Amino acid sequence: MRNTFYWLVSAGALLGVTLAADAAPLLLSGNNTGGDYPGAVAALATGATYNWLAGSDADVIAQDPGYTKMTDGMSEAAGGYGAVYGGWGTTATYTAVFDLKAAYQIDRVGVSAAFTFTDGNVDHSAGIGKLTVWTSVDGINYGTAWGQLLDPTPVDGRNIDLSVLAAPVDARYVKIEIDRIGSPGNTWYMQARTGEIAIFGGAIPEPLSLGLLTLGAAVLAVRRRR
Repeated sequence: MRNTFYWLVSAGALLGVTLAADAAPLLLSGNNTGGDYPGAVAALATGATYNWLAGSDADVIAQDPGYTKMTDGMSEAAGGYGAVYGGWGTTATYTAVFDLKAAYQIDRVGVSAAFTFTDGNVDHSAGIGKLTVWTSVDGINYGTAWGQLLDPTPVDGRNIDLSVLAAPVDARYVKIEIDRIGSPGNTWYMQARTGEIAIFGGAIPEPLSLGLLTLGAAVLAVRRRR
């Protein structure tokens, strides 16, 4: 009976490791949760910062010199003060690079976008045609894109939540490219307007092998005490 009890305790600890991996994603990017985007969501204090990648749309860089508008909690609907506006008709994209200060498991990247319509039809004034996300553990090697949202369905509004979803990945750095143009000949807008960028995920789950090692150590300790 005694051995059974200790096995149950150890198995419960191992189960706890497994369940932790299934916890609801937390906000990792340090956004203000008191505004209209991403709103009052559960967050993990990571100390995250971001900057605009060199070569990004010059208008966007000029509008956000302090690197605060993508995490201030305000969408374009909040009056535009917390948003960035790409150059009108420019071919330049703009790319934010977030440093989460440590590696986390990334589950989703959300973007608050503004779309404009005229009588229910896209008038091509404002919108996002393509979102592309890369991740990296060292800030140097990004490899292929982690996820992409191409030609999102436009919905008239100034705080439209666009999400890039893919298989969870462990990373410290997250690079998000925003483009007013989608697939060739399909989706395009004159200007990409972005109110906020939010990154969601959590702590990197403990490997199952480590859990089994812990289980073995617990059983061994019990046997030594007998």
